[in-house]
Amino acid sequence: MRASVLRLLLLSGITAACSGEKDATDSGVSTGEGEGEGEGEGEGEGEGEGEGEGETLDPRFEDLAEAVESDLVDSLATGAQVAVYLDGQCHYVGGFGSASASEEQEVTENTLFMIGSDTKKMTAILALQQVAAGTLSLDSTVSEVLVDFEPTYAEAFKSATLHELLSHTGGPSDYTDWGTEADDDELYSTAHRLFPRNAYAMARPGVFWNYSNPNFSFAGLMDETVAGRFWAEGAIALADSLQMHDTYARKADLEGPISTGYGIDGPDASGYGPVAFEDHWETAFVRPAGLVWSTATDQCKLADFLLHGDEDVLPSELHAPLTQPHAATWPDLPGDYGYGLFFNQGASFGAGNYIDVPIWSHGGNTLTHTSTFYLLPEQDFAISILSNGYGDDFTSSVVTAALTLADLPAATDAPETDPVDLVAAAEFVGTYEDDFNVGTVIVTMGEDGLEVSLPLLDEVGYDYEPVLEPISTQVWALDIGGSQVAISFIHGDDGEAWIRHRAFVAHRAPSVVDPPMALPLAPHTLEGRRASLHASLVAARIGPTIPTGTPFSRR
Repeated sequence: MRASVLRLLLLSGITAACSGEKDATDSGVSTGEGEGEGEGEGEGEGEGEGEGEGETLDPRFEDLAEAVESDLVDSLATGAQVAVYLDGQCHYVGGFGSASASEEQEVTENTLFMIGSDTKKMTAILALQQVAAGTLSLDSTVSEVLVDFEPTYAEAFKSATLHELLSHTGGPSDYTDWGTEADDDELYSTAHRLFPRNAYAMARPGVFWNYSNPNFSFAGLMDETVAGRFWAEGAIALADSLQMHDTYARKADLEGPISTGYGIDGPDASGYGPVAFEDHWETAFVRPAGLVWSTATDQCKLADFLLHGDEDVLPSELHAPLTQPHAATWPDLPGDYGYGLFFNQGASFGAGNYIDVPIWSHGGNTLTHTSTFYLLPEQDFAISILSNGYGDDFTSSVVTAALTLADLPAATDAPETDPVDLVAAAEFVGTYEDDFNVGTVIVTMGEDGLEVSLPLLDEVGYDYEPVLEPISTQVWALDIGGSQVAISFIHGDDGEAWIRHRAFVAHRAPSVVDPPMALPLAPHTLEGRRASLHASLVAARIGPTIPTGTPFSRR
């Protein structure tokens, strides 16, 4: 159980597996580019011919194409688009299936998909451009730049620095605006109006890493403020400078073929299905965190920039921190986060096939689309897979691409995992408080490990399993609301500790509280608490792609 749960712990926690039915759609390769193009066979097409007007598939990508077709069948998506960075150039591998979840529509090289949280890399680059210009520094705080920002429950967040925002150590709750306020000025308006009333500080800035979209919403707003133009305008200018001409920051500006998704049309949706284009998520506040539209080929060009830089876009002294880790994602497990990138060392490329190479990645989910994005810097290799389903898993395709296309070293033995130390885990026994979501959390030591009691959840009838499943000494799996989530126990000074998850954080006060965390009283109605917890858990599923049920593990 521990090994299988560990494979699920890839980015922001363990998520609920997506379920639902979709219409069966034939998936075929539409085109292939690059030297050595040969004959290929697209499913449902003539021999040697794909869907792209007679263009054939480069034989190097045949295994990858087959893997994509297989992953597409097992996902919610009806269509996918693939590009690979190899031999110092971008190769468009092909379009698969249908770009529309409700009718047959070819996926072409310039069909637009939402890239979700892969937007964050662009936001980081824009902010670092302002650092290069001297209008911001990595030590600039939210309050220094946004002088009118006065949050009700997130006073501590005012002191978060740009570095902390870009590295997800700013500490805000993952407040996500589900509305449709798409006007550019709504980024400022929501940050100053709705966020202060609805969001709160989960911890003091810099204490620990916790994935939260508002970190990047505010980084985008800080960039927008000092640059004197809207964030969306800066994003398009950046895309143009990287020759990413099929990338758009506003849904209203989209030109060319557009993929429509198979997913949900809002946080309260009861099931999955085709989502009309007008119902695709669009709000200016979330835009810098995850609502850009792009193509796999354009994402491949962004990968080229991350791997090699471009002095005309960002000086090398600021490109370096863009591609370096800055915060540990787990207290006692491997993995780090930089500025819009995850960093891991080594992966299992299939059973018993551990390969010790650095891996950069991110990915993203919206309510309707999934972006899968991996780079192997030592192999000068990258892959982007965009698909039109909610929570799609194309990790098997990534593994196939790496094994068949990248110059990988020989497999080695996987590093041994430290055993769970129940004596050390006993240090986390105690009472924790979360005034905003789960209420009081009582942690005890049972016969086999840590157990929790959640009186507020008992009162409101929110199901959870009291016995935690150990993943490491400080990371445990909690079954809550029908989903397994990974919670981390994090040490502070003088007995202080936190139970951390993206959706909720509970705090055990130190023996000497100096200074206190200055939080006003939060709403305490039971129905309000239950709704808040549910919304937080739903929002926690909107973010980086979290592969499940595949052999690829970055642990």
